[in-house]
Amino acid sequence: MDYPKRAIVWTPKRSPKLKNGTPIPEEWIGKFRTRVSDDTPGAIHYAGLRSNGEAYSNYGLNVDTIKGSIRWIDKRQNDYGTKLVVLIENEKYLHQIEIDYDILDLRGIVNRLSGLKEKMADTVLNFSHWVRKAKNADGSFKTNDEGKVKWAYSVMIADCPQLFDNWREVSVEKGLDWISGRNAKGEKTINMDAEFQFWDSMILRIQRFLLANHSDKVLPFTWNSLIACEAQNPSGGGNLTAEEIERAKYIYDARKSDFLFSYGAKREDADDVFEQLPQPTPSARPVSAQQDQGETFTPSPTAPSANDYFASGAFTPSHTAPPANGFESLVEPMGAITDLGVGEGETDSLPF
Repeated sequence: MDYPKRAIVWTPKRSPKLKNGTPIPEEWIGKFRTRVSDDTPGAIHYAGLRSNGEAYSNYGLNVDTIKGSIRWIDKRQNDYGTKLVVLIENEKYLHQIEIDYDILDLRGIVNRLSGLKEKMADTVLNFSHWVRKAKNADGSFKTNDEGKVKWAYSVMIADCPQLFDNWREVSVEKGLDWISGRNAKGEKTINMDAEFQFWDSMILRIQRFLLANHSDKVLPFTWNSLIACEAQNPSGGGNLTAEEIERAKYIYDARKSDFLFSYGAKREDADDVFEQLPQPTPSARPVSAQQDQGETFTPSPTAPSANDYFASGAFTPSHTAPPANGFESLVEPMGAITDLGVGEGETDSLPF
């Protein structure tokens, strides 16, 4: 097909478990969701009240897995807070996964991407959203003040090695443990600043590696970035240099015409972009819907995987790759957090 690959934005959501098409009360599973127009095959209607009392009504598609190879990872600020953003590409689409900037998701994703080392940009990753009942250290379920079970949420990458398998030991060695305390009101606080700084510094090194070694594949979309920007990263984990930022913008401008975006300078609406293209017939698969506070939803009979929803398109890289940098340092052990070398002018390869 002669149109560019479509870029689709996904966010992790919880969905009620279904039995014979009917939600099971207080039972949840994890999904990824993207907003679409109401006439999209397989679309689910969501309506309800937000926490601020504002009413909403929209349509979305839910999928279980999203697959592709890494094209960028970043920390961004938007109207809804700080997000960890991962771009992955496969033979059909560019998928953008937006995740709350949570320390456990940050650790799980960046640790596994780093564990791929020099194979990072060529490995097909399989993302899923794991939702389960939260447990205490003794194995009992955590409950809220009303006695209801609490739920835990994690974005996972299947079958992907970790750079640090023994994170507890690494955390102690590098001084990254969380610090418990009390604020002026006597409320319990937990300081995770050291670990946030550490993983931000690892994102920075991944960005530098991708820019230096995979400019034909990477798509460094730096809009609202807190790392690929001149303003200091709030965590202290470092920033790309001005020269690196210009290189990132150059590469993005060279590749952006290969994709159909629902964001960017043109500010196209996601619904409009989807409606420009033919809609496929969804494959047979159980569907469920994410349910917010006070939300109603109408399930559709089927829900294919992320790739199956939209028509594929031909893709040719817009430029060739520069010579790759050496990777000898990738197998070296990482230094202490004070020795990360992520300051101004630092351009070395990843410390794996």
